[in-house]
Amino acid sequence: MSRRTTVADPGQVLSVALRLANRPFSREQIVRALLREDQVLELQRTAGPEEARAFAEATADKAIAYVAERPAARDRSALIAEIALKRETADAVPWPGRSGPTDRRVLEGAYIAAFHAKSTTFGLSARTWALAVGLPWHTVLGARDRLIERGALRVVSAAGRLAGRAARYRLRSLDVAFPSSSSTPIEELPVRDHDIPPNHDAFRPKALGSDGWFILRCLAHEIGARASVLAGVTGMDRRRVYRVLSEFEEVGLARRTPDGWTTVADPIPVLDAAAVRFGTAGALILQGIEYAEERAADAARRRPLTGRKRDTPELLEATVRTIRDDLDEVREAVSA
Repeated sequence: MSRRTTVADPGQVLSVALRLANRPFSREQIVRALLREDQVLELQRTAGPEEARAFAEATADKAIAYVAERPAARDRSALIAEIALKRETADAVPWPGRSGPTDRRVLEGAYIAAFHAKSTTFGLSARTWALAVGLPWHTVLGARDRLIERGALRVVSAAGRLAGRAARYRLRSLDVAFPSSSSTPIEELPVRDHDIPPNHDAFRPKALGSDGWFILRCLAHEIGARASVLAGVTGMDRRRVYRVLSEFEEVGLARRTPDGWTTVADPIPVLDAAAVRFGTAGALILQGIEYAEERAADAARRRPLTGRKRDTPELLEATVRTIRDDLDEVREAVSA
């Protein structure tokens, strides 16, 4: 009969190792601490000191690797400050080219995901990311690749499509060779979920688009900004900036003053009306339905291969029905 080479509750021992790795203690210090745990002492009596130490070392390595891939912020205020710093850095550089505003919009989705994960390292699937920013998932993946190349993101682990596992990313700070044009101190610009939501239906390609989201966000932080200043801050050419500002004026989002352009104090109701005007109201809900149906199909294909019971097609179909009900309510509200 073979001797037992593990403990009765490995998770409890791993929990101890994780607490020590977060302090952080060295690998040898963690191993020594684990060797004094009751379960590891019992393993030493039944399987011998070599097996006990091997188990302690393997557990310590697992905890250290876990902490390295998931650097948790010490507290909420520290998390906000760290993400706000990276976000402010991204706002301090121009985003030129046709894809510049889209790239910055997709990066905003990464900041929101990091805020919800309470860590600068987070898991995010392409569909979830797409819903967070109101763009198709293939557009998001294209922007993600450009963000990685630019140095704003790093891939920690790739997605596992067969297992239904999302990719993990880590936020990085962009190199800034000049100070931010914003006169507002960074402490007054925390990450907020309601800060010009990138997934609002008014920012669909058929409406104001990514250019509109980018310019409106800049206007929200700049009082009396001129078009030439907005062009310099964003990296967009003046013709595109003037076109967006004209659309803002037409829908009531901004107005021209002697000191420059200013936006309304609360843009959300105006954006809601603009989405109805452009015919894009409810687009995000429709996108959610489409992705829920795709997930249900993916889960049905994975289930015979993996035997997983999580994310079953029945559960996802129920989610689709719920989203369809929400869509009906939106349509009734729009038509009323």
